[in-house]
Amino acid sequence: MSYNKNLYINYIIVVLIFVLVASFIISTVNAETNTYKNYNSEISSTELFQPNANFTSFNDVKGHWAEKYMNELSYMEILNGFVDKTMKPDRVITRSEFITMVVRVMDLKDNGRKYSNYTDIPENHWAYSYINKAKGYGLLDYFNGKYFYPNKIITREEMAIIISKALPQNFQVDKQVSFSDIKSDYANKKSIDKAASAGIINGKPDGSFSPQGSSSRAEAAAMIYRFINLEADEQESVILNFAKGYETNIIKSANEKSSTLTGVIEKSIGKEKNVNNERKKVVLELKKLNLSRLLGQVHVNIIQNSLYKVVAEISYELTVERGVSKKTVYTITKILYMTYRDGSLKVYDSSLNYSVVSQEGSNKKINLTWDYIYKKTPDMTGVQKIDGLDVVSPTWFVLQDESINILDKADISYTNWAHDKGYNVWPLFGNGFDKEMTAKVLGNPSKRTKLVNKIIELSLKYNADGINMDFENMRTEDSDEYTLLIKELSEKAKEKGLYVSVDVTPINKHSNWSTCYNRKDLSKYADYIIIMGYDQHWEGSPVSGSVAQLNWVEDSLKKILEEVPADKLILAVPFYTRLWQETYVNGKTVVTSKALSMEEGEKAIKENNAIKVWDEESGQYYAEYKKDGSLYRIWLEDENSIKRKVQLANKYDIAGVASWRKGFEKPEIWNVIDSVLSAASL
Repeated sequence: MSYNKNLYINYIIVVLIFVLVASFIISTVNAETNTYKNYNSEISSTELFQPNANFTSFNDVKGHWAEKYMNELSYMEILNGFVDKTMKPDRVITRSEFITMVVRVMDLKDNGRKYSNYTDIPENHWAYSYINKAKGYGLLDYFNGKYFYPNKIITREEMAIIISKALPQNFQVDKQVSFSDIKSDYANKKSIDKAASAGIINGKPDGSFSPQGSSSRAEAAAMIYRFINLEADEQESVILNFAKGYETNIIKSANEKSSTLTGVIEKSIGKEKNVNNERKKVVLELKKLNLSRLLGQVHVNIIQNSLYKVVAEISYELTVERGVSKKTVYTITKILYMTYRDGSLKVYDSSLNYSVVSQEGSNKKINLTWDYIYKKTPDMTGVQKIDGLDVVSPTWFVLQDESINILDKADISYTNWAHDKGYNVWPLFGNGFDKEMTAKVLGNPSKRTKLVNKIIELSLKYNADGINMDFENMRTEDSDEYTLLIKELSEKAKEKGLYVSVDVTPINKHSNWSTCYNRKDLSKYADYIIIMGYDQHWEGSPVSGSVAQLNWVEDSLKKILEEVPADKLILAVPFYTRLWQETYVNGKTVVTSKALSMEEGEKAIKENNAIKVWDEESGQYYAEYKKDGSLYRIWLEDENSIKRKVQLANKYDIAGVASWRKGFEKPEIWNVIDSVLSAASL
């Protein structure tokens, strides 16, 4: 249904057609309610920039009584597992292991002194640095001999001594604790009382403390967990500013599509660092999407302010905009779990809950134009932005044969130019009007899958935002297979955040150019259906007539609205006209035509001194003149005719308009389209 099919077939070039713009990167349109539903959690994670991340799971702690303690300490990089990915919770803990956990929790620094008096701790010992830091801080004053015995099982008494040293100097024993085996004159009673009063080391069920007893790694983890969660009185302003800045930088990195995640990566450890590494990968996907986020006012509530752990709740509204017309407003509640490393707060874990406040298209309707690419994509340097234009659809790809070879005329510099001007890019993918070749591909599941994968591959390669499918002149019996192709394509496109639009002709029960489309079913899967509202009288028409008479366009629109939801329908209007030549030959009138741009049509009238007459029925100026024995007739497309056609988009509240093709219009046409579509949003 393009304006000069024979010409394009001769040139072996991609079908013209039209198609428009797309839907939610993460959504599918619900026609009945005109709202949008999240497509899947993977896309929601990308949209909210909160991806899932795998973190080492230790099978031998699953279901264990200390699972919570050991997992959280691993998130905080305090307790590590073994190379076989086990935690060995019931194995007894050694001196060096316990000291290492305490030093990590306290974020102790080496004060520059070396403690070589422990002759059994050489510099190449894995715990050398931790033991030196602990000694420098005074945690190991009790161990004042020549040997430390790092691999010796630590006793409960020794653990209490170390913990009592680690507690803040102003810590007061405010809870009297007594143990049956700790008498008033016991040498280290003060340290045991202090650790027990703090609730870090508990007694045994029989009322004893068992000072010479050992502890498992699980029991030690529980002690360290309680130590971390001791109440503190840290400056809340520091916590508030940190949490707000951290979350703000996450959204900033997403908007800037920056994989450096400045202000985020360096402020995370453990499990959260894994999440941030996944965020880096998401950025690669975001670079392919026309996606932006607007962060509302951020509120921070401190839930827990402990000695070595801080928990803050962050809440805000996040508006995610996709492309030119779709947005979702989320209410976000996020929990940040923080500790101290290198003297400052670091996030070691986070969780996010969200609800959708609204999912909708903007009031402004879509404005798309096809950009016909002949043999090679031109250099767009210096080509200025067109006000009101949202989407450009370059005719880049054509299916050439049943082996899925593709004519590729694309150029990434075009996409870069378009994005710089604020346009989305939905390249046209055509079938060259070859019905037999198309049938062989559509009817073969493996070839159909190969085609879908190739379309996605090319779209991502050229950083496109969507896909415009322009398969025409297909067999009626292939209608279901074409619908299946669009279904399969849409599923994969949505995973990649790509929009899918499908070009269809007006409904005509007597032409396979129309009966090859199941418009109702196509609209279930595609983001948009674009009705080609032109070629009422086509190149080979036996009679002269308008390319797109206003009444005909409106009737076509009303018919298709019985099958396609209004919020998924785009009306394509022509920027071209036809100059018809009627010549009387051998007793009959022979009709031929050629396509003209708007300015060429005006020029033909002027050069032949024809008079334009307004034709209300067609919504166009009509002119005719005689030359060299033939009658020439023309129904002009100009700002007057285009205005009336575009107004139909408002009248029937459809998604927007498309135009065939860029370069055939008068410059003032863009102001006309923009002003009409903008009026719909008032």
